[in-house]
Amino acid sequence: CHIAYNYTQPVDIRALKTEFDRIMAAQEREFSRLYGTTCDGCGGPATIQYTIWSDVFECFRCGGKIVLWDVAVDATTGKVKEEFECPHCGIVARKTKHQRIGTEPVLTNFECDSECRPKRRDHPVTDYERRLVAEVETTEIPWWFPTNPFGSDREMWRGQHRDLGINRVCDFYTRRNLRALAGVLDRIQDVKDVRIRSALLFWFTGVLQIASRMSSFRFDSRNPENTAGGIHKGTLYVPSLSKEGAIPGLFRNKWSYLPRAFPERNGIVFVATGSADSIEVRSESIDYIFTDPPFGSNIFYSDCSILWEAWLQDFTDRTKEAVWNKSLKPEAGGKTLDDYAGIMAGAFREMH
Repeated sequence: CHIAYNYTQPVDIRALKTEFDRIMAAQEREFSRLYGTTCDGCGGPATIQYTIWSDVFECFRCGGKIVLWDVAVDATTGKVKEEFECPHCGIVARKTKHQRIGTEPVLTNFECDSECRPKRRDHPVTDYERRLVAEVETTEIPWWFPTNPFGSDREMWRGQHRDLGINRVCDFYTRRNLRALAGVLDRIQDVKDVRIRSALLFWFTGVLQIASRMSSFRFDSRNPENTAGGIHKGTLYVPSLSKEGAIPGLFRNKWSYLPRAFPERNGIVFVATGSADSIEVRSESIDYIFTDPPFGSNIFYSDCSILWEAWLQDFTDRTKEAVWNKSLKPEAGGKTLDDYAGIMAGAFREMH
């Protein structure tokens, strides 16, 4: 409904841009504190564009700490080794043999605020940047953010989430990006015009996945800015090398094409949410139905949507969700193939 409403209702683009600029300006000091660093070239101020975070493992043989970035990434070829050597005991193994114990920042991509060429550069995470991350992680966030639980009652919960300390929706974000997102959302909620506020929320939710720890980094030696990556769609997978994109840049990039998403004039559009076995329109009044039926046990839609739904605080009624659970047992709220078939039959009956 959030997406459909914004795609079908026009908005005053000029007024929307005014609010966009106001919010970004109001958060500028906060952004500078969170994403400020120093340029290697001139020694002047620079702005972090993204930070690479690497999985950290405990060696199964000697118990030593293994930072995946340090032992598996070949900077000359751009490849990540499937097997690598423990720097402490020399055992060669895949990462699945070791115990994942956390993540840490390993590389910073920044842009010089002065006249350096090239403006964009990389450097290993500096001591200052590590102290900044540590400070942010121990500082209270003064704005609301979603703390809804994410655990074994969700079909898409995996052991990796447990290993990475992801027990709540907010844990899908680095503390820095979580703080930046919470500050922007607080400004959006103060906008009095309902249509402008909804459009701003559309802009906000558009970056929630790419701003999370699910954003992957693929080292590409042919790409000097190493911007390859993205989200593994249809999953809640957190990659071993994740890309923490700086929130200001993600928001500004989204604005470049957002105005084209809104229609130029009003149409007669009815948007509703609910179960397809009880559609809120008059019977025998529909000429054509275009539907994309759910894929049984392949995609769990409410789980995939948990980040958006938690930030909007509007959740799918999972009792009506047409899925076939493979991990979640019926006694824990899961659905069997017969349950899935029954829900699908009810939907087709109502459409007919």
